[in-house]
Amino acid sequence: SEVVPISCQQIALLLKEAGLPDGIFSIINGDKEMVEAICDHPGIDAVSFVGSTKVAKLVYARATSHFKRALALGGAKNHLIVLPDAHAEMTGSNVAASMSGCAGQRCMAASAMLAVGKSDHIVEEVCKEVRKIIPGKNLGSVISKQAKERIERYITEAEQQGAKILVDGRGTKIQGKENGYYVGPTVIDYVKPEMAVAREEIFGPVISIIRTETLDEALKIENENPYGNAAAVFTQSGGLARQVMEKASSGMI
Repeated sequence: SEVVPISCQQIALLLKEAGLPDGIFSIINGDKEMVEAICDHPGIDAVSFVGSTKVAKLVYARATSHFKRALALGGAKNHLIVLPDAHAEMTGSNVAASMSGCAGQRCMAASAMLAVGKSDHIVEEVCKEVRKIIPGKNLGSVISKQAKERIERYITEAEQQGAKILVDGRGTKIQGKENGYYVGPTVIDYVKPEMAVAREEIFGPVISIIRTETLDEALKIENENPYGNAAAVFTQSGGLARQVMEKASSGMI
């Protein structure tokens, strides 16, 4: 991406330093014009893409129209199915790490937790671990002002629709970095499946907790979501874990 060039440029510099010959690995930072040039260029045989679903469809269509091989990975809404027998401390630690790593700006970040049955003790553990994540210390900023505004809009909208904010990361300011685009880790409970925070990719340090009575109900919610990147199950039962593996629709479980 043209807005996050540093990591890729560093990879290129390290490979050069390691002795890789020039021309083997190249980095181009650019926007739509650059993507279209890659899709259209007759010297390029294959294209892979990671980004939003909307753009993934455009890239796939354009690349394959030139008879290129294409692999386009789109949006994600990774569901964590948490059963009441799950190990509370491990689950809390895992969920907090997954939803906040890279400030939630990664395709594998957890963004929806399906709490099955009596799971209050696990929700409490998640909140306890999330409160250990401090913006500016072990949580970085989000990418832009627009991203910060979009993430906080999702949180506010969920609250207005009746969800309960257990940990609120809105309005975060860091001393000495007052102009930074920080969103604190946020836990939203009693989210309904039809809410935007439950259906859409937020791409921020936000976890939405959807309460269900049964595992079948949780699986139904996971299967109905249009994004099928990854899902996880937290349980001490091998049989229930296998049931999730067989019935969840995600590509990775």
